[in-house]
Amino acid sequence: MQVLSTEELQQLEPGLQQTYHRATWIKDAASVDNPAQVTLAYRKLFIAAGGQFRLPISATFQRHRRGLSYPPQIVSSTLKSW
Repeated sequence: MQVLSTEELQQLEPGLQQTYHRATWIKDAASVDNPAQVTLAYRKLFIAAGGQFRLPISATFQRHRRGLSYPPQIVSSTLKSW
């Protein structure tokens, strides 16, 4: 972690307005642009490793004031370890 001055921040992020006097830069932090794609990639990896996604037998659509809802998926795995 590093505390940045106004000048250092401006060099790293020239598009920011110059209203900041200091910033904290956490160098090892990570983020993703599309969390849904990351989730799908983990799902594919899980399935490729032998995991299964199954719906409960009693799963049905339910009507609510705001529309339909569907119970969340139950995840079961045949994997011995991760």
